[in-house]
Amino acid sequence: MSTTSPGAGSWLEQMGPLRRQVLQAAFVAALVAIGANALLYACKSASPLIGADGWYFVGSIVRKAAEGNLTFGDLFAKRSAFDHSQPLRKLVLLFHYRVFDLDFGVEAIVGVLAAFANLGLVWGIMRPATRSQNPAVAACVFAALAAVYLSLNASVVFDWSLLTLAYTGHAFVLCFFLACWWAFTGTTPGRLALLAIAAFAMDVVVDDTGLVATLAAALAVAAAAARDRRWSRGIRVVATVLAAYAAYLLLWRWISTPAPTGDGAQPGLGSLLGLLWERAGHASAALLAPFSAGIAHPMQMRPMFGRATGAAGVAVALVVLVAHAWFWWCAWNGRRNRVAFVATGLMLMFYGLVVGILVVRGSRYGLDYLWQPRYVVIYQWNIVALLMMGASQLPVAEAPSTPRSAGWHALLACVAIALLLLQLPLSRHSWSGARYRSANQQRTALSLGTMARRAMRGEADPSSVDAECQLQPQCKSEVVRFLKANRLNVFSPAFQARNRLYPDARALPRWRPKSVRGGVQHLVQPVVQPHP
Repeated sequence: MSTTSPGAGSWLEQMGPLRRQVLQAAFVAALVAIGANALLYACKSASPLIGADGWYFVGSIVRKAAEGNLTFGDLFAKRSAFDHSQPLRKLVLLFHYRVFDLDFGVEAIVGVLAAFANLGLVWGIMRPATRSQNPAVAACVFAALAAVYLSLNASVVFDWSLLTLAYTGHAFVLCFFLACWWAFTGTTPGRLALLAIAAFAMDVVVDDTGLVATLAAALAVAAAAARDRRWSRGIRVVATVLAAYAAYLLLWRWISTPAPTGDGAQPGLGSLLGLLWERAGHASAALLAPFSAGIAHPMQMRPMFGRATGAAGVAVALVVLVAHAWFWWCAWNGRRNRVAFVATGLMLMFYGLVVGILVVRGSRYGLDYLWQPRYVVIYQWNIVALLMMGASQLPVAEAPSTPRSAGWHALLACVAIALLLLQLPLSRHSWSGARYRSANQQRTALSLGTMARRAMRGEADPSSVDAECQLQPQCKSEVVRFLKANRLNVFSPAFQARNRLYPDARALPRWRPKSVRGGVQHLVQPVVQPHP
């Protein structure tokens, strides 16, 4: 046992081997439970049926692929100036079209698996923190980060596969910020070249989010250059990331295919800013949504606090805002390392994405739109950044232990444990609603069957208008006719057997007796009759 001043190694040695093994087992068990909870919920609740934006993507991508008319530019097509090109998500769509007969539940599983890979990357970024004076606290912080990142706080993130697929782009963002730090610490031509590749790859995959991340990285690098007085390095890094985005923008304009959707003229940025200014005085409390809903959305707080939900949300938001003030103090005066830099970039990206929601959505639908549960997948970034910054400020192994550092360890551990424990009621509330998903999905399947019968007769279904997807009824009729003709989605026998969803009674599995022995009837497996 070491008798030197307590550092990371001596602290770990003084714990004893048995205690270290127990803590390691608890850490692994927590991560397994967090991951299993998210994956099982996605498998149980994610709708495999076509819906929402799926109508547009099937009509514009899958139909072209089936007819042999799909081009590379179609992967980068947008519906409007404020839409996302989403090429990677379209490739996932084509994958489950070819292999799983257009089962959108596969997208949710792909998204969760991508989230696991993202957490592995975050763990790699945070490895220096695990060599601090108290690696157990760093591990606890990472477990809390994983719990927030995969939280069932907003179940729609895992119910709606298009939202779950948002996780597929996060690895590119994390690698981009990591490359920015690496290039800033030594701006050699090789490092700048790798940064350009990482930046361009991120821009291609996440598109408009790439612009926000690029600006966030530029600000983070500028702050680091100002702190360290390394302006020449900062200028090279900023110039590289801006040049990468400009190259992507030129490429997108060259190869993208315009998508004719007939959604009419879109308001310009000036008009949106004017509308936002007019709405600024209404529902201003909604501006707290990004800071409160990232911890617990009001639909989760309501069962716990009842009428006091509003006050509880404000209290949570104020605590998080205080944490943001501490965050920026650490960003300027705290320890300089890659964990702190990546956290700074993520926090700035979070601010940019919230501003984007305000301008594009809040200006048209009101500030209350910030409370949409779908945006929790964005709001969680600020909690992730706060936890990463906390881990980055843990005293290094060689530093002498002080009462102040011990108090900081205790506070950070308490915050992490509180976030972990909060996931229990959040998950319980989300799982309580999962029992109703199968009945709702079956009703949707039957409505798709009705829509298909009308489409085959050449009738448009007025109830099928979906403003979010900007498709006219006749367009949906064409898509559902395509699905039935090609036996895709709910019209596929394999899909029906896998998901137990059927478009009408004629598609239900039929049982037939195998034999009768001793008065007991033995049954064979169900025989699924193909839908005519």
